[in-house]
Amino acid sequence: MIRRKTWRRLGICTLLGFIFSWVISCSPGSAPSGKGEIEFWTMQLQPQFTEYFNKLIANFEAENTGVKVRWVDVPWSAMESKILTAVSAKTAPDVANLNPDFASQLASRNAWLNLDTKVPQAVRQQYLPNIWKASTLGDQSFGLPWYLTTRVTIYNQDLFKAAGVSKPPATYTELAQVAQQIKEKTGKYAFFATLVPEDSAEVLESMVQM
Repeated sequence: MIRRKTWRRLGICTLLGFIFSWVISCSPGSAPSGKGEIEFWTMQLQPQFTEYFNKLIANFEAENTGVKVRWVDVPWSAMESKILTAVSAKTAPDVANLNPDFASQLASRNAWLNLDTKVPQAVRQQYLPNIWKASTLGDQSFGLPWYLTTRVTIYNQDLFKAAGVSKPPATYTELAQVAQQIKEKTGKYAFFATLVPEDSAEVLESMVQM
């Protein structure tokens, strides 16, 4: 249920992305095609969200006569290589769904349009300041935030009691101490990091947080 609500919010933000899609170009120096077509890339959202996004696209096209949206869904594991190839060939999409870390790498190569002079301040104020900042490099904004998530930590109270732990750890330093105590007292492992086989960045980000 929580995931469904998250994706629903993602869809709303996608619609905002469409609204500004004529100014969010992957290649600042490229000329418009003149066909009124917007090419939009997402990461592995089909077929689960095909119907939902098709409705969003249809609504946008109905509200913007003469503009067509071409939706390209790219496998998660292939997105980085495909977008790099497209940028190098100057055939990049108008709008792409990327994580801030990888998008910032492209921003450092001047691959994104500077949005600071394109997105009105009233629109920027709709986002939390730190969330907007995640899509900036230096003093320039290169993307619109899509959605906001947070991690949830759960723990086994019975296991804590068996190990003599009175309260959950509040920092990574405390976590290391508690995990060692639980392992010594119960033989159980206390901490499991999020691991995505196709995305080693999860592990690296955890190390940075620690």
